[in-house]
Amino acid sequence: MKRWITSKIGLLAAAGTLAFVLGCTPGTQPAQPAAQPGAETPKYGGLLELAQTATPADTDVNMYSCCPAYWPLVSKRLIDSEPYNLVLKPGLIEKWQLASDGLSYEFKIRQGVKYQNVPPVDGREMTAEDIAFNLRRAAGMENPKNLSITNWPRASILGAMKDAVATDKYAVKVTLKQPDAGFIVGVADFRNMVFAPEVVKQYGDLRNTEKATIGVGPFILTKWQSGVVTEFKKNPDYWEKDERGNPLPYLDGVRYTIIPDKNTTMAALRSKQLDLWVGGIPQNHEDLQKTNPELQWHMSLGGCCANVGPGLMVRKKPMDDVRVRKALHLLLDRRAISDAEFGGKDTYNKYWFYAAPVGIYLQDYALSQEEISKLPGWRQPKDQDVAEAKKLLAEAGYPTGFTWIMDTNPAATGGLSGDGDGCPLVQGQFKRDYVDTKILPDMKVECFPREGPLQFKANVEFDHQMSYWWSYAHEFDPGLQLHQIYGCNGSRNYTQGCDDKWTQKWEAQQKEFDSKKRAELLRDLQRYTIEQYWTLLVWSYNQHVSAQPYVKGIRDWIGPFSGSSGDYYTARLWLDKK
Repeated sequence: MKRWITSKIGLLAAAGTLAFVLGCTPGTQPAQPAAQPGAETPKYGGLLELAQTATPADTDVNMYSCCPAYWPLVSKRLIDSEPYNLVLKPGLIEKWQLASDGLSYEFKIRQGVKYQNVPPVDGREMTAEDIAFNLRRAAGMENPKNLSITNWPRASILGAMKDAVATDKYAVKVTLKQPDAGFIVGVADFRNMVFAPEVVKQYGDLRNTEKATIGVGPFILTKWQSGVVTEFKKNPDYWEKDERGNPLPYLDGVRYTIIPDKNTTMAALRSKQLDLWVGGIPQNHEDLQKTNPELQWHMSLGGCCANVGPGLMVRKKPMDDVRVRKALHLLLDRRAISDAEFGGKDTYNKYWFYAAPVGIYLQDYALSQEEISKLPGWRQPKDQDVAEAKKLLAEAGYPTGFTWIMDTNPAATGGLSGDGDGCPLVQGQFKRDYVDTKILPDMKVECFPREGPLQFKANVEFDHQMSYWWSYAHEFDPGLQLHQIYGCNGSRNYTQGCDDKWTQKWEAQQKEFDSKKRAELLRDLQRYTIEQYWTLLVWSYNQHVSAQPYVKGIRDWIGPFSGSSGDYYTARLWLDKK
């Protein structure tokens, strides 16, 4: 007998950055929501004022390698998850069933969900055809321009999918190439936001922010002025209700004001020009507490930049020599670099954590901090590592070092080096520890600024450098996370590393449905990944939120505000301004 899955199942976490905005056109006030005994009664109305450091570089939710930009406001994920425990729950896909042979899924689609009432969709009902198209495009299958795999950064998440086909108005059948323990979690990825196929067909992609940002979510985009402001109003036809049965969202609207300077943003929060701020480093939020103790302070586990550090282009000299890659791994002083970024000495385990191939937020699968801290490249003091690195460089033909060129992004957003501008930190450490001391007088680091997101440049175009600084972990499932970055055909494998033994180890864990056995296989795979030295991971840190005391409905969570919980939170936040 078939049993449709509607109950909650275990989910792993995600990473990313916020996707909020502030408020525009007030609507007609509905009746106030009913309260549950002992709970505060949410209030309808109000505009939420937020800030961004810059307008998102890309708003095509399938093609942008990082975060879903404004999509958690205007649409919904295929499968939801609880933001506080990361447990899967029904969403736009209301039920799902895995076949006994593990080679297909049947999805039942929620009925009565309407797109926003704007052209070209004009409020029509969402159907199974839409869901099938969304799955195929996220997997890189709807690709009329025959773009390379790196243009579809999350294709690897759905890499096991052979096809997705609507079998009736509210049912989709997904066939798989092979059984995959992480596939359903990949479907639930926080960037798999639903859009209408006719929008893509009309505009070619979803990068026309003003006209193509249309979904089935709680808010409708009403104003987009790049570098200035983005505004949204309440969707009067939104289908979701809260736990009490009250219609969502509570807010009338959301507005993002672009404020590039972090100190200006903090000042705006102090003066109540902003209602809520996600960004900066933990010390910024400590400082806000000192001057404004009334502010709420919330955080996520591994909610931002879960795995941050240089990636090495292994097909370019000298990075094609594993001895050189290992030497750089050993020379990096992760403790010194991270302390410098996070505000001083002894900030480890308070503001940041050591990064490993699987993000710290996936605690059941990630390598422990205790194990990582004892490994070569992480261990302290650095004497043994430096001596071995000098020997490796000499064997590779670089006895005094070489110029290490790193692609970097001076305009990286979020207040940290997490997404692009970590090169100056490495540059400073190498100059201080190796060039100035004459230990390796020619071991210099050169930072090469890039323009635009990394994913828009195919690897073959990176003729100017040997490496890049990037943030690697944004996925819910550890196996999918690893394959996307390190698999031979991984859709975010910008290093171009490829190893047959790695592939065999990855395939073994991805076919294992026993969670304990899979966890051990994943830890073994991570240790092997580290020894390939494709990426030199440095830090991970928690995401922090400061909010005015009248912002209600927010609490600590797991994963990114815009990822595991952005669509959930936005519809449920309310303002209690007395």
